[in-house]
Amino acid sequence: MKKNLTNRYIDDTIARIESTFHRVASYKDYVVLYDNMYNNMRLSALYKGESTYLMHDFTCLWIIQGQAMLTINGKEQLLDRKSITIIPPQAAFKMQQVSPETRFAFIRFSEEAILQSYKDLGLYMNRHLHTTYDCTILTTEAFRELMDMYNDFCQGLGHRELQYLNIYARSYCNLIMIFLFNTFDIDTNIKGKAVSRQENIYRQFIDLLNLYADREREVQFYADQLGISPKYLSTITQTYSGKNASEWIAEYVVGLAINLMREKKCKIHEISTILNFPTQSFFGRFFKRTTGMSPKKYTMIHFDND
Repeated sequence: MKKNLTNRYIDDTIARIESTFHRVASYKDYVVLYDNMYNNMRLSALYKGESTYLMHDFTCLWIIQGQAMLTINGKEQLLDRKSITIIPPQAAFKMQQVSPETRFAFIRFSEEAILQSYKDLGLYMNRHLHTTYDCTILTTEAFRELMDMYNDFCQGLGHRELQYLNIYARSYCNLIMIFLFNTFDIDTNIKGKAVSRQENIYRQFIDLLNLYADREREVQFYADQLGISPKYLSTITQTYSGKNASEWIAEYVVGLAINLMREKKCKIHEISTILNFPTQSFFGRFFKRTTGMSPKKYTMIHFDND
């Protein structure tokens, strides 16, 4: 029997991080800050490349030094020095490659922290900022501003004797929220009511992709598993990730293929067989339709010099 190359997602809770990473600073489960500036912990140790993580909290990640290749909601994203990305709750996150010298920092905000910041700032939003991830490169001035805020935040949270630590944590959360609003030009006036059933369907869809994407590529299959129509499934995935279900499946399958090229050094005909395509040419057309280039050309450009 062929080994299933995919895996179930791992719900990325603060509890998981606590067991993996020595936290730099935190205030209860309200906000957590951590980095590897003073140790050798690598991103690939915190987020193992063979696993897909469903982010539990609103997360802000930036690269201080080095380079990291991530996949967020099925889309590859390269982060260089001074790059910053925000990852919303329910986003599927996977670590692809990290250079050995990479230094990074995280801030993770609980639902309570996000809602409190909106209340403090007099804003309205029921979707925890927005539902798609963003990535940008900061200017030198903006990068320095973020690092100064982060270092001050860490230092303050480290002083447990502060009489008003809860107010301190809230104040810095608000400052960082404002920084992110300005950096990413975030619209804070999103309307509409969040539906928990839709969130559960989205999570289950990610789960099914991890289980079946190496052999099932039809939206109808996933909709049948969830007991809903293909159109409704696409509406939900569009709402939560900015992509319909068909795009999700295509990019996920191509992601599996690229991982086989990179990690397993598999040949194109081997990948076609592993991912259960009827022919190599069928796989080639599928790959090109999604990436804009053939598997052979993609391999030549990205991996021939490895």
